[in-house]
Amino acid sequence: MKTLYTFMLKHTVVVLLIIFATGLTITINHLNELAEIQVKETALENAKAFTNVLSEFRSLYTSEVVIAAKNNGLLITHDYKKKLNAIPLPATLTILLSEHLSSQEPGVQSKLYSPFPFPWRLPTGGLRDKFSQNAWESLQNNAERLYFNVETIGTSR
Repeated sequence: MKTLYTFMLKHTVVVLLIIFATGLTITINHLNELAEIQVKETALENAKAFTNVLSEFRSLYTSEVVIAAKNNGLLITHDYKKKLNAIPLPATLTILLSEHLSSQEPGVQSKLYSPFPFPWRLPTGGLRDKFSQNAWESLQNNAERLYFNVETIGTSR
């Protein structure tokens, strides 16, 4: 015990530097963990808000546009560009809006998932990856529960 005390007295600066460096390392690691948690929470909140906006958009488009258009003799169809007096289905317009936003905002993606895609969407629709399969299963078990998966993309971590 006496040797440790003597060592600390003779090398006070070294001991203090070691204590300081250790404390600094612990603090930096803790701040990095907090920042990572904050980034994930912010991403989840943004995804919730984006999902709510898309959902409200579909509801509003259906109630305010589709119903009025149909009552006025317009055709509501997925291939509206090929038909005279036609507008897109709510799902079609939602997909188009999602694709447009994805091209404008890097990192923003939205997809409609279903194991029963429209026949004209068979090549691109359906549950094609593990995320969509897990999301569909989770929603079938509890539609009120959110399903999400956080992935870090584009970093060396």
